[in-house]
Amino acid sequence: MKIIGLTGGFATGKTTVSQMIREMGHTVICADEIAHTLVSHNSQILNQIISLFGKDYLDMNQNLDRKKLASVLFQKQDLLKKLNNLLHPLVLAEIQKKITEAKKKRTKLFFIDVPLLFETGFDKICDQTLLIFASPTLQIERLKKRDGLSEEEINLRLASQWPIDKKRSLATYEIENQGSLTELKLAVKKIIKKLL
Repeated sequence: MKIIGLTGGFATGKTTVSQMIREMGHTVICADEIAHTLVSHNSQILNQIISLFGKDYLDMNQNLDRKKLASVLFQKQDLLKKLNNLLHPLVLAEIQKKITEAKKKRTKLFFIDVPLLFETGFDKICDQTLLIFASPTLQIERLKKRDGLSEEEINLRLASQWPIDKKRSLATYEIENQGSLTELKLAVKKIIKKLL
């Protein structure tokens, strides 16, 4: 079984690529989805997050208000680091469990979708890596349209990730997502073919 680390910056199309890979019949485990499950209502981790940040970051249903938390995290890198130190080991343990299950099922390709793949060192558990990237101009344009963020909020988010050139120097494969969905799908199919 080949373990492929899938990563990309904000608004580069990584989630779209994940979906395409799933539609092609391959397993994709998403680190963000695991993290969301871990901080679900009344979980032990949620309680630790609340003791770290305060009850202001809960919504009316006592769930974590991710949007509110994100607006603070990207301004205060020390808090972001604390949250990551809390969550990343648990997410990694969960991914490793899923890898073990997939090996038993003799899965050929196993993708782990991790936004901070290189930054967290999650690439160490991968055989190869695939980076989805776009020009910073296009990222900014997409983030404005998709999330309605201000220029300042966008710059803070982009600064929280490694520069794209650093990631490109580490990635096994890369797809530059500047064009249409059809072009993206063709590029994904080419990579899958190489991996198989």
